[in-house]
Amino acid sequence: MVQRVALLLTSLLLLPVLASAENHCQRPVSVGWEPWEPYMYRDESGQLTGLDVELTQAVLKEMGCEAKFEEMPFKRHLLQLEKGLVDMATSVQKRPEREIYAVYSEPYRNSEMALYLRSESVPVFPENALQDMLTRGVRLGVVRGYYYGETVRELMANEKMAAQFEEETSDTLNVRKVLGYRINGLLADPVVIANELRKTGNPGALSKHSVPVHSAAFHFMFSRKSVKPEFIQAFNEALDSASKSGVLTSIIDKYQQ
Repeated sequence: MVQRVALLLTSLLLLPVLASAENHCQRPVSVGWEPWEPYMYRDESGQLTGLDVELTQAVLKEMGCEAKFEEMPFKRHLLQLEKGLVDMATSVQKRPEREIYAVYSEPYRNSEMALYLRSESVPVFPENALQDMLTRGVRLGVVRGYYYGETVRELMANEKMAAQFEEETSDTLNVRKVLGYRINGLLADPVVIANELRKTGNPGALSKHSVPVHSAAFHFMFSRKSVKPEFIQAFNEALDSASKSGVLTSIIDKYQQ
């Protein structure tokens, strides 16, 4: 009896998200998340909120679906997507290796990755290329599993340059390390850094360096194992509807002020 119940529960968890004219979802859509303010975070009352949370809920609501958010580090999130144990991810850049196990939505926002140094350090490093700065001994914080563009990927794969990067589990920790003089700078989303600095009470502590890093469109991403193509098509239609109605823009503007 216990084995039968366990098998039934497993079957329900792996039930594909289906789409039809009448019913887009047979169960809540599982969405992985990790603290990444202002995109996904818990507010002072403990309520999960943020730009990506509201966008996801708005689009799924248009489809008559419900989101079930599951907290996990991004690297594990990708593994769970590959196995079909999580349906969906947000704020993802297109990468060829991910297309083996996942399908992307249409793009829904643009963003960049930039280099931040302590403000007093910016004039000390006038270089125009990231590699030149690393050659001078600059140590940079990155978040494990995040994609910062091909230039950074190649530098991190270079034996001579790899030691100049320190991986952490969050931008919050990297900001603390820079402010604590443990590393020289970090690579991050400007919206995230502005939010992190507001929380420290010292918004001018870090400054964006002019050296180019990476810019890209961001997408939602779905597991090939647990999400049907019909659902993704319906999601893209709902995303387009939210964009045309102004819902998308109003949510993005709310968090990027």
